[in-house]
Amino acid sequence: MHKDIRLAFDEAQRVGVVLPSAGAAATVLAAADDLGYAERDIAGFHDLLDKISRSRAAPGSGAAA
Repeated sequence: MHKDIRLAFDEAQRVGVVLPSAGAAATVLAAADDLGYAERDIAGFHDLLDKISRSRAAPGSGAAA
């Protein structure tokens, strides 16, 4: 997935189109790569996002732990 986002981002830059969400996705996917999720599919990415959101939930905020 990270490769696909990079390709889209590169093409957008080439033609002068701004893709802010692609930049944000590239940042998250780079972190996913660093955490060992590079070879996982979209389900693996969903697992990673779940872990990130749970780790950022403040104690007592009512967010699932």
